[in-house]
Amino acid sequence: MHLRSTLPLLLSLLAALPGCVLAIGNRPDQERWDEEGWEVEQEDGPSSDARGADEGEEREKGDEDKERRKLDQDLDTARQRLELARLETQQARIEAQQEVASAELALAKAEADLAHFVSEEKPRRLRAGELSLQDSQDSVRETEEELAQLQMMYGEEELADATAEIVLSRTKRRLERARVRLQLEERELAALREHELPWEQKDKEAALAEARVKLESARLSAQASEMQRRLEEQEAQQEIEELEEKIRESASQDKNA
Repeated sequence: MHLRSTLPLLLSLLAALPGCVLAIGNRPDQERWDEEGWEVEQEDGPSSDARGADEGEEREKGDEDKERRKLDQDLDTARQRLELARLETQQARIEAQQEVASAELALAKAEADLAHFVSEEKPRRLRAGELSLQDSQDSVRETEEELAQLQMMYGEEELADATAEIVLSRTKRRLERARVRLQLEERELAALREHELPWEQKDKEAALAEARVKLESARLSAQASEMQRRLEEQEAQQEIEELEEKIRESASQDKNA
């Protein structure tokens, strides 16, 4: 009774056994297929290390491009700076030449003024003062002679005559004015000879010395400015050459890479 009751159950178990065996037998193959498929996917797509390396190369390439653009900009700026330095050199040279020419003209004028003063103006003014003094002296002498003649002509007995008195008084006044004028002329000539002309000559000599100093200063300033401008041009040119060398080195490294 017990065997009969369990027989159908055993038969059903035996019937299901091949399917279980088949499923169990196929499972390792499925796992291997899954594993192989996963490995193929790993081969087809980049790994995390490979992606990191690619990103690093891209960043490095971006940095190099940025540095190259900066070098190009710096080179362009340096070339503009060199052009500006050349223009400033030309401008400074023109201004310096003008200053030297003006100083030379001022020196020539100062030399001519002094020479003219010594050879022409000073003697002329002295002679004019001497002639004016001579005129005053002559005026006094002539008036004195005229007064003496009038006094002799009218005599003592005729001094009471109104006309004679007027003539004599007028002559005496003219003589007094002539004497005063003579004193003034003597003082003016002395001042001219001892003070005015010597100081005017000293002023012109000082102006001449100052003109020479200004000319020398203008020439030295022109030389200094020329040297300074040339130095600035050389520095700008050197900067350009250094930037061009860096650009060539960068291009050579990119080519070798």
